[in-house]
Amino acid sequence: MNVEIGVRMEKSFSQSLRGKIIALSLVVALIASGAIFIAFDSSTKAERLANERRQDALSAESDIIAIRLREAFAGMSNDLEILATAARLEFNNQSSGNEHEDHSHTKLQELFATLLQTRPKYTQIRLIELDETGKELVRVNRTANGTETVPRAELQEKGNEPYMSLARRLPAESSALSRVTLNREHGEVDAKETPTVRALFRLSVPDDTVIVINADYRAILRSSFEDHPPKFDTFIVNSAGDTAIFWSKTKTFSFTFAEDTDPEVANFLVAAQQSDDDFEILRQDVLNNLDVPEFATANDFTLDMFMRSRAGDQTHGILQTELSNAVLALLIITVCFALACLFAIRLTAPLRRMKKSLQQLSPEEWSSGDTILQHDRNDELGELAQTFNALLFKLRSDQARLRNIIDNTVDGLIVINSRGIIETFNPACEEIFGYKAEEVLGRNVAILMPDGDRQRHQQYLRDYQETGNAKIIGIGREVRALTKSGEEITIDLSLSEITQQKERSYCGIIRDLTETIKTREELRHQKQTLEFALESGDLGLWDWNVLEGRVDYSEQSARMIGLKRSDLKKDFSTWETYTHPKDLMRSSVHMNQFTAGLTDKYKMEVRMRHKSGKWIWVQAKGKIFERDSKGIPTRIVGVHQDITERKRSEMEILEQNRQLALAENVAKMGHWTLRLSTGEVEWSDGIYDMHGLPELEYRPKDGTITEFCFPDDCEYVERQTKIAIESEEPFEFEFRIQTRDQAIRYVRAKGDFFRNENGSNRTMAFGILQDITDAKIVAQMKSEFVSTVNHEIRTPLTSIFGSLDLLKNLSSGQLDDRCERLITLAYDGCGRLNNLVDDILDLEKIESGKIEYLYEIVDFDGLVEHVVQRHEALSVRYDVDFKLQTFTDNVAVNVDQNRFAQALANLMSNAAKFSPTGGQVAIRTDLISEAFVRVSVMDNGPGIPDSFRHRIFEKFAQADGSSKRTASGTGLGLSITKSIIEAFGGQVSFETSAKTGTTFHLDIPVAERARKAG
Repeated sequence: MNVEIGVRMEKSFSQSLRGKIIALSLVVALIASGAIFIAFDSSTKAERLANERRQDALSAESDIIAIRLREAFAGMSNDLEILATAARLEFNNQSSGNEHEDHSHTKLQELFATLLQTRPKYTQIRLIELDETGKELVRVNRTANGTETVPRAELQEKGNEPYMSLARRLPAESSALSRVTLNREHGEVDAKETPTVRALFRLSVPDDTVIVINADYRAILRSSFEDHPPKFDTFIVNSAGDTAIFWSKTKTFSFTFAEDTDPEVANFLVAAQQSDDDFEILRQDVLNNLDVPEFATANDFTLDMFMRSRAGDQTHGILQTELSNAVLALLIITVCFALACLFAIRLTAPLRRMKKSLQQLSPEEWSSGDTILQHDRNDELGELAQTFNALLFKLRSDQARLRNIIDNTVDGLIVINSRGIIETFNPACEEIFGYKAEEVLGRNVAILMPDGDRQRHQQYLRDYQETGNAKIIGIGREVRALTKSGEEITIDLSLSEITQQKERSYCGIIRDLTETIKTREELRHQKQTLEFALESGDLGLWDWNVLEGRVDYSEQSARMIGLKRSDLKKDFSTWETYTHPKDLMRSSVHMNQFTAGLTDKYKMEVRMRHKSGKWIWVQAKGKIFERDSKGIPTRIVGVHQDITERKRSEMEILEQNRQLALAENVAKMGHWTLRLSTGEVEWSDGIYDMHGLPELEYRPKDGTITEFCFPDDCEYVERQTKIAIESEEPFEFEFRIQTRDQAIRYVRAKGDFFRNENGSNRTMAFGILQDITDAKIVAQMKSEFVSTVNHEIRTPLTSIFGSLDLLKNLSSGQLDDRCERLITLAYDGCGRLNNLVDDILDLEKIESGKIEYLYEIVDFDGLVEHVVQRHEALSVRYDVDFKLQTFTDNVAVNVDQNRFAQALANLMSNAAKFSPTGGQVAIRTDLISEAFVRVSVMDNGPGIPDSFRHRIFEKFAQADGSSKRTASGTGLGLSITKSIIEAFGGQVSFETSAKTGTTFHLDIPVAERARKAG
């Protein structure tokens, strides 16, 4: 039926509407063609006339510019002739000699200046020698205020300039123009950057000279356009390619050197020079080529001028004719068009009525199954209505089916056009984005995108439509989207392209991934947390599938023993291979007990062999993750941890505790701690032993510190403890205790306070308790010994020493050598013994604090000089020379003079003993700062050995402890010296070297500081 309807429609159209329309079209076409032919013929004649007029105008304009350019350069040639003639006359009329030559130069300077004043485009006029240097003889410059003559001392050499090479090639009495360049002064481009053309004239008198006129090339060319600007674009090009352009439209002038010429202009000039047609080149551009008259021998400079006329520049008169023809043709066409429109309106009236009826239909009528168009006509319009109704019915069915699919699909479906406008938005999209379809249809899809993606989306659409390069079309990807509430969600978007009637659309299938992403993030977070925990704890992971006998080890487990995960076999042979044999059986038994349910957890510490061959300690822990229906474990997961350092630390702590206990036992001491918050007291084994208490049977009472104090010392201990707590400083004091068997022992308590991290509160006191009973006994024996020495030895020793001294003096020269040597030995030995007794008594006074100092403020230099004079006998005894230098004039110190003399004498005695025979001992005073003075004693001896330097100030210490040492002494002198000087508020130091000897320094405070110390 549809085919028959189509055939009848084809036949009806061929007999009625189609034939009428074709006939009307032929009539309109014939009339329009005639009108166009008439207009075209008139236009051709007008164009030919315009070309003839344009040619005449170009010729006239180019002649004017050419004449001006010729006049400008002819003027330069005439000026050169005038200057040359004047130069010849001036030099011919002058005799030889420097004065006459200077006179000629002066005349030329005046002539040059006069010419510059009348020629505003000239910038310089010079007379230059033509030798290799090109020395300027005369030079006049144009300045802002007029002209200036350059002094002879400032004249330059131009021998290397290109225009000088041209001048040397010129015959005598001839001229030329140089190429255009920027003016250079002293070898550098002038700051004004003036394009300069130079007119040259080689003189015969004076010989080998040339007159050079520098002219502003740009100003010369610009002036040719000023009075009568041409109506055409004008290009003036010299032989070097430098280009001046006058733009007729903007009335502007520009000049560029060849290397800076715009590429478009350069291409135009090349095409113009190669064209044989002066008027029909470059899209009918008109060229006029004129040669500027050259100087007689100029090979470096030529000028070409081009004028360009664009179509339409000279066609104003012709346009009137063309306009009349066009109006006539348009009028004919308009009449034909009006008649055709009337006929078309009559033919299409039934179609307009059909269109109007369709436009008046509501959406419900379009969707209903009723007939849309009435088809009661018997002509072709009736058949058209029937066909339209049949197609519409099929379209309605297809649309209903498609809408049903779209509305009921689980995933969101959205369709946009090529501009991003939403055309389809199904219910699933409504649920995902929160918009109703009517809220988004007709709006840009960008409303469903976060701000950062909107611009990129529009750019992507443009790029794809221009280039065809797709990024996401045809594939699925995760993107961010924006809901109506403003919440950003993640969706899976699969995009495809649809092309219908050459219009592109894009269909997207959308799936909300919010829950999927949340689940994925939770899994990722759990994985990262586990990995971080394992990595932070330096833990390796193992996973044992009991049924398959398969064990999987993590990379960290392998790294613990220096291997990679791929190096480990995935079964229990790995554990058996690398575990220490002595630990393997123990770990296997424990694992069997764990899997059998005999133990609650699996935890073992074993040794494993590292790749390097060493053994490391590893702690293995395990947990049952899966069981079968009978409760038998099928999967066990655990961790490995390298505890080598912990094991090493534990062993070090055990060793330290052992060594501490040994040290405390040897030193007869113990350590204690006291928690201030609770009063809890803890003792080490040493304190228990000190009190004679068994550790297992007794615990010290909390908060009690006088439990075992000797009754007479309890008050003193409590007072010292209170002072220590209040001062918050380290403390030390001695007291007596009573042991378990009532024995009395002397102890020394030392302690300090431990604070929390911010230092605000004390939390613990700690310290040691040392048994000093033996030291007290020794001190008592020492005191008794000193008393014995003082009373039982010193008195008879004084008498013996006096008697020996008297005997030695009375028997001098009366006894044989042997007897005199024995008396001398006895006298010297008694003297050393007397010194030893004195040193021992002094040392005992210093240590007991019983020594008294009689401070006096005395001049330091005078005191040192007095001590040196009093002990001059030492220099005689040891055959050395004492040399004193003082540099502290009028500086006073506050010291005990006798004790200071004792300290300094000890240093002088040591220096004399260790200096070579005939050597020198230097004593020097200096003011080393505002607060201290120094006396230094320097010898030339062998120096102090490195091994002895740290013991130099110890009691009875001597560098040479053998019985054959060359220098005698008690070893107490430096110790006593140090104590005395420190009592004055000073200090003792030394410098020593095996090559230069030893220097001891005594630093004493000046009087004011010493007085405070005293």
